[in-house]
Amino acid sequence: MEILCERENLNRESELILLDNNATTAVDPYVIDYICCTMKKLAGNPSSIHEAGKQASKYINYARQSILKNLGGSDTGFIIFTSGATESNNLIILGLSEAFSNDPDSCFVTTPIEHPSVYKSFEKIKQKKLHKVKYLKVEKKTGRIDIDNLITIINNEKVVFVSVNYANHEIGTIQDIGKIAKICHEKGAFLHIDATQAVGKIPIDIKRLEIDYLSLSAHKFFGPKGIGALYISYNAPKPEPIMFGGDQEFFFRPGTHNVFGILGMAMALNLLVPNLPTIIKEEQNLKDYLLYKIEKLRQENLIPQYSINGDITFSLPGTISISFLNTDASDLVLFMSSNGICISKGSACKTQSKKASNVLKAIKLTPDEAEGTIRIGLSPKNTLQHIDKFITILERYYNLKSDSFKNK
Repeated sequence: MEILCERENLNRESELILLDNNATTAVDPYVIDYICCTMKKLAGNPSSIHEAGKQASKYINYARQSILKNLGGSDTGFIIFTSGATESNNLIILGLSEAFSNDPDSCFVTTPIEHPSVYKSFEKIKQKKLHKVKYLKVEKKTGRIDIDNLITIINNEKVVFVSVNYANHEIGTIQDIGKIAKICHEKGAFLHIDATQAVGKIPIDIKRLEIDYLSLSAHKFFGPKGIGALYISYNAPKPEPIMFGGDQEFFFRPGTHNVFGILGMAMALNLLVPNLPTIIKEEQNLKDYLLYKIEKLRQENLIPQYSINGDITFSLPGTISISFLNTDASDLVLFMSSNGICISKGSACKTQSKKASNVLKAIKLTPDEAEGTIRIGLSPKNTLQHIDKFITILERYYNLKSDSFKNK
């Protein structure tokens, strides 16, 4: 434990520039203060009936209602607290698969560009032959869902459940959730949204969009790690539990509540939602500046040719997926890291793999494009100076690799 507290290590971490805010975000200092304050005040187990337990339970109920309000779902459904969106996704997908177990002809639908916690859950359903599984087509390069393909599948199959991400974790593409929800509901299908990358980054209104289920993780919006939630509409079928123990979280998710994680998540969302218009504008400005500087390097032949992945119009303001030709993305990421800049080559859940992710395959990148793809995740805590340093290091990297791309 001593190494975690060494001053030189803490100072080193504070000098790092985090341009990987899709993987995680730094906990907001106000959230840290709030968690520390409540830790000193609350000692009880929320499931206990004595006064200390009641106090903790009261705070959790406040957090539950606060999160629902910030998501626009105060009067349409309820929140289940989980360890994060991975658990939330598993619970709703596998739990509903059990709930519909008496109907093997029913069809579960998703896309090939989902987070591993979604597509691997669908693969499990497929392997066990519990239900039919269909994958929606997505557009090349942009990753936007083919709406006509969705209509065709829903008209020809007994679709009961559709799961799509609101905003993609690798390329930032935002889906037309309102239209997708309308198509699903017209045929009696229920819609799950993995909003892990959307919450705290773009406005979300569960009631207006008529979302049946929604997953989220606090650490994506400056909250603590290890805590998340699953929203369930009052009017939607309920999942069967996939974990067993106590009767916490309405019997859906057993285990002692992560009280301070829950409170920190609610506070982080409270801080972000009122300021979303300003945050979106700031992130978009940083994104535009970064893309301008990269293009300037290309025009001066200081970096190789590149392409931008994802939908240009419908995209998260702070997410950039770039494919550089003749580039080893892992090598570039490590070079950036050695110079104090943190980026990634895709989802943090796949970062150790040498293979192209399911997302990059689905949007039909060439092997060379996939191998040279990096992801940059901006946040309102980043600055123009951070971008300038990234550009400087990028130019330095390709100066060392100039023979690999010039005159090609």
